[in-house]
Amino acid sequence: MHQHNPGSLSQDQQDLIRFYQDTIEQAPIGIFTVTPDGRYLTANTTLARMHGFNTSEELITAVNDIASQVYVYPEEREEFKRVLESRGEVKNYESLFRRPDGSMFWVSRNVRAVRDEKGDVIYYQGFVTDITAKKDAEVRLQERVKEQQCLYQISSAFKKDTTLDTFLQQAVEAIPPGWQYPEDTAARITFGGKVFSTPGFQETPWQMSVEFTTGAQTLGDITVAYLQEKPRADHGPFLQEEWRLLHAIARHLGGITGRVLAEQEINRKNEQLQQLLDEKDRFFSIIAHDLRSPLTGVMGFTRMLAEEVDQFSQQDLREVAEEMHKATENLQDLLENLLQWASIQKGAIECEPEDVSLAGAADKSIRMVKTPAGNKDISIESEVDSGLMVYADRRMLDTVIRNLLSNAVKFTPAGGRIRISAEIENSECSVHVEDTGTGMDEQTLSGLFVLDRTTSRKGTGGEKGTGLGLLLCKEFVEMQGGKIRVNSTPGKGSTFSFTVPLA
Repeated sequence: MHQHNPGSLSQDQQDLIRFYQDTIEQAPIGIFTVTPDGRYLTANTTLARMHGFNTSEELITAVNDIASQVYVYPEEREEFKRVLESRGEVKNYESLFRRPDGSMFWVSRNVRAVRDEKGDVIYYQGFVTDITAKKDAEVRLQERVKEQQCLYQISSAFKKDTTLDTFLQQAVEAIPPGWQYPEDTAARITFGGKVFSTPGFQETPWQMSVEFTTGAQTLGDITVAYLQEKPRADHGPFLQEEWRLLHAIARHLGGITGRVLAEQEINRKNEQLQQLLDEKDRFFSIIAHDLRSPLTGVMGFTRMLAEEVDQFSQQDLREVAEEMHKATENLQDLLENLLQWASIQKGAIECEPEDVSLAGAADKSIRMVKTPAGNKDISIESEVDSGLMVYADRRMLDTVIRNLLSNAVKFTPAGGRIRISAEIENSECSVHVEDTGTGMDEQTLSGLFVLDRTTSRKGTGGEKGTGLGLLLCKEFVEMQGGKIRVNSTPGKGSTFSFTVPLA
């Protein structure tokens, strides 16, 4: 500040100058003069403390470029100069300043440009008011409004016919507008191994994350990140209100997501219940039709024998006996499959894998279907390597191969051929049962392994079946970690294949 020569002034004048100097020095607002290139010429103590210094001398000595040392956004200094010099003065000009320790504060300035006799600006003179509290209150009010808008947008995104994935994507897109710098905010939601994010999201040093839960179960997490560094607020670059907003969003997502998951679980249970009811109906259908049919036949033959045995020749008796044998064989197969299927549904059958000779299992099953195959003059060949060992439950493996062979015999005409083969694929063995039978069309294929769609089909020799044997094959193969599939062409035969682990 300008100093006067005390010797040329009266005592009263000197006292008046000191009074004004003390008044300026202790004023509750910052008072200054500064050069156009950004150096403080004078400053009172209030301004110095506002900038983080103890005395005005420290401020004047330390700051030699206001734009780079004081302004948070240096380019704003040039805009301020342009407005000031074009108008001569500015009032209530608000800027965000930075102290040496990195903390920020808002100021409102009233400044005029002082010119020399030529009209050139020699310095700026003005006063500064710290409006940080006022700006914080404004910002926090704005954030409260944005918080409510953000939560409303998330709530509006959830509709009855909206999938959970669609809702979470719409929810994450509604998050950035709730933050102080929405144009530079990115968000991400993770849930169930899936990631939903706004465009350009990336991990940054300026981010906040919380988990969202339902009850005691953690469902996922929400992350909000600033893509560039921002001024320090309550927690890093984030306001306390923004932390509260993130937790509110987490509670909101947890409630909605938990409700949707509960509804999905109810629907899944309902579907399982309906499936059980369908299977029950299918069982009743099998018992009512397929089980009753062979019993009716056997009863009819036995009644004939009891009432008219004296009228039958030896040939007649032989034919009746053969028909009765076929009926009882079908009945035995059906009862065996029904019992095993029921045991599976009750969980009474456990898989107990061990090293098993695949060739031995194939030969055993071939012997069991040798009689019906011989009656139709069908040849069965095994091309399985005698040294091939698999890791399987012996009973289940026998049941699968026997059912596939029995099925092939049933639908292969007289003089046909059935072949069993195996090949190693990675760590599995793929077993194939190939026949030269009647084959199947697409509609028949689509219902092979579905209980409520299986239908009885007569074999080439009039044999009856329910399709339950194939369902058993599927269950037993999958219980051992394998898969079953079929390729078939009408009139050319079928190939059933299943996989089983190698020993």
